[in-house]
Amino acid sequence: MASHHEQQSTIISGNNVYLNKNGQTIYHNRITKENYIITKDVSKVYNYCSFRLMLAFLLAYVLIFVTNNFFIGLFAGLLVWQGISFYFYKFYLPSLPVDNKFVAPKYEILPKRLAKRMSKTTLLFCGLGSIVMMLLLAIGIKNGSYEGGMYLLEICLALAFLVFFVIFIYSFILSFRKE
Repeated sequence: MASHHEQQSTIISGNNVYLNKNGQTIYHNRITKENYIITKDVSKVYNYCSFRLMLAFLLAYVLIFVTNNFFIGLFAGLLVWQGISFYFYKFYLPSLPVDNKFVAPKYEILPKRLAKRMSKTTLLFCGLGSIVMMLLLAIGIKNGSYEGGMYLLEICLALAFLVFFVIFIYSFILSFRKE
């Protein structure tokens, strides 16, 4: 039989997810400073909501590809992302029990977290891979390989890979610093 500690913990990860002293999974909302207890029976909904940006991006990408219209895809993606976010913050989180005793650790920016969690080699290859992808997209854009809505999508992807490059290289540099 599983212990009380094992029964309460769930398999969820993320930037604002922690375990409290009782082994319960806690979602810390940095804006409201509330600590919500996520139990196994509601963890699937949390997982779906935590991937809301990915779901929205996937829908937008498919619609842009199918309709060849950037703005239809962008509008539908934003609508899905905002709809899921609204449900998550207005209905899902308030329905969860709150742990007022839990104190979340101080928030660190993404590059610092990556520098602690990933090896220097992985950070370097992710950074170099990001810049290669950005350059390939830029070459395709310059050569006119994309048309209509796909053209704008490829520009956005190229800019996203540029941002990834900056984040990963900054994390790589931070990984050499001693704390």
